[in-house]
Amino acid sequence: MSAKTYSQPPEFNLDPEKSYKAIVEMDNGNKITIDLLSKEAPKTVNNFVSLARDGYYDGIMFHRVIPG
Repeated sequence: MSAKTYSQPPEFNLDPEKSYKAIVEMDNGNKITIDLLSKEAPKTVNNFVSLARDGYYDGIMFHRVIPG
């Protein structure tokens, strides 16, 4: 599966009255909820939310190992 590409950033569509969260579902069925800080990083959150709504992250595996 190849990653979808975009020619430009998405239109700004965040609602300033809403809070945004990302829910990451793990292989074992557990879920992690991440608060997206739209007031601190509005463009980054807008990009993330737009990509998520477009299905960009669906099925993407990721991991991070932190020693200790």
